[in-house]
Amino acid sequence: MPEPASLNVEFIANGYVAPLTQLQLHGAVRGHFDGGAYYADGEVCQAGLHQKDGYDNTPLPIDRSAVEARLEGSHVFGGMLQNKHFGHFLVESLSRLWAFSFLSRDYASVVYYNRIAHMDASSFIPAVLDVLCPGVRLIMVKQPTLVEHLAVPTTIARAGVIQGHPSMAGLLAPARALRGEGHRKIYVSRSRLNPFDGMILGEGFIERSLAAEGYHIVYPETLSIREQFALYNDADTVIFADGSAAHLYALVARADQKLFIIWRRKLNYTYVRQIESFGGPTAQGTSTIEELFVPSHAPWGVFAQAKGRPNFDNLKAQLLQGGFITGDGWQAPTETDIQDQLADVEKILNVKLVSTNTLPDLKLVRPKARQE
Repeated sequence: MPEPASLNVEFIANGYVAPLTQLQLHGAVRGHFDGGAYYADGEVCQAGLHQKDGYDNTPLPIDRSAVEARLEGSHVFGGMLQNKHFGHFLVESLSRLWAFSFLSRDYASVVYYNRIAHMDASSFIPAVLDVLCPGVRLIMVKQPTLVEHLAVPTTIARAGVIQGHPSMAGLLAPARALRGEGHRKIYVSRSRLNPFDGMILGEGFIERSLAAEGYHIVYPETLSIREQFALYNDADTVIFADGSAAHLYALVARADQKLFIIWRRKLNYTYVRQIESFGGPTAQGTSTIEELFVPSHAPWGVFAQAKGRPNFDNLKAQLLQGGFITGDGWQAPTETDIQDQLADVEKILNVKLVSTNTLPDLKLVRPKARQE
């Protein structure tokens, strides 16, 4: 883990927390959103600003005379809650929770404001908090609220992504203590996710190849958070299909593990740096994607849902070189297999998929503004 940075908890008596009401998506210019923590006089608490790459958190002035909601007692400010997307929740919404290991038991709740205002917390949120902060109550502020005692911890993040830090030892201890059925080699798959989501074409062949090598195939969306942590703790060798599950793994990653990531787009150093920051191994594997398929209308954000076609010979060679496989029984899809899978996805989604190799002038247009 990195050397400790300067950490602090700011204590505010009769402060305020306001929800997000405006969201300008990041596009040609930086995005921005409101919501945040305030002192008793209505000034913005700078320590409470939410970090997110490409965005500025700009809380609006608060009309203290109009605030009707009130929270009695002592509460920890958690910041903005990414209340829909699993990966974004893990990287953006946990970085202040280290403070529970150091605060008195009077602080038994965490106060967030929602990223998507009209939506409650997804079920994975209390499931994660129940492991990391057992007994801590989740409070979501939906209107400007006066808080009797508000603790605002430093956020431990880099460009908005949670990073490992010695002060998190107490927070992560319950997750790192979990054990499961003892699978030593696991492959964490994306193949059973919604076809709308990003996909590695031919992943079924990867699963069968790795199963033949003794890997236990994991579909994390079918497991509880505790079961996922336990699998990662048991394993000596972990191979991931690039996805949000790797952010959960980062919290319990160990340096003595072997790790390989099969990328579905380009190599993403966010995962690599984050896992290393928590004391985990350096991820092996470079992107083998030769072609991306996206909807022909190419909406904003389309590459997050792109279907990536790997070079299976290159992938096999990397896995062999890293000592992850012997190569016996390696299976690769044919051109017909890939085309059949693309046709199935098109039918399910009712879209036409086209190769980005045929769209050299593709421009993704983001909406000017969005309010949720």
